[in-house]
Amino acid sequence: MKKLFLFFSVCITLLTIWCRFNSSIKKANNQSFSTIDGIISGADSLYASHQYDKFDSLYYLVDLNEVFLRKFHHDFAQYTFADNYLLYIFSTLTNDLHRGVVIPQHLARYDKGICSQQAILLIETAIQKGYRARPVRLNKHFVCEVFANGEWHMLDTDLKLRFSHPFLIPSAENYKNDQLLRNNLYINRIQYDDKILANSFFDTVAPGSEKIFAASNLKLLHEVSFFLSDYLWAFCCLVCLLLYRNELSPLLQVRNTKNIHTTTV
Repeated sequence: MKKLFLFFSVCITLLTIWCRFNSSIKKANNQSFSTIDGIISGADSLYASHQYDKFDSLYYLVDLNEVFLRKFHHDFAQYTFADNYLLYIFSTLTNDLHRGVVIPQHLARYDKGICSQQAILLIETAIQKGYRARPVRLNKHFVCEVFANGEWHMLDTDLKLRFSHPFLIPSAENYKNDQLLRNNLYINRIQYDDKILANSFFDTVAPGSEKIFAASNLKLLHEVSFFLSDYLWAFCCLVCLLLYRNELSPLLQVRNTKNIHTTTV
């Protein structure tokens, strides 16, 4: 039994080392917009290029939205085996969607994401910039709203649903209640260029809480599994030392005896 656990500990340690050198999440990434601070810097630079007379929080949102449009394309961002091997095994046995990235700092390292993933990162970025922001669940879609100039404004960097005028950014509730707004939706993704489908998104408008993370349970699962994946080897090594303490004691005693003898001489 002890030998089996020792073998397991060695395997976990070697696996952890391999993951450390092959994980895209844990490697240094110097690309533009690969961090939340980098995204904010990009939006700051874009806003400064317009040379407005004074800061306008709504106009800044337009530029922040533009940075996201340049950064992302629609695809599912998920952790690999090397990123988090425990989560990967767990999701394979339960549901593959569990490995979808929701930690904002990790999402920033990707250039892809589905609607909910892009909204999560946009919410976190807006909050760090000083805005109030919240998730909004639509019918088969997920967006975010940011509060500026006394109103909520819906931002959708995935399907790119917006009103035909780029600086008029209604809330999701405004779209739901105003047929004229829905009739003048601009849709950038060709495969969703369907006014009937676009109208159906607003059959359901369910704003989330500003204080509760949009995918809090999944985020907790990711954080716990990351911690275990990073430090399970240390726990195993500690258990091995306890299991083999009787075998190691004579060796330690011999070494201590030699040290004492050398000191005496």
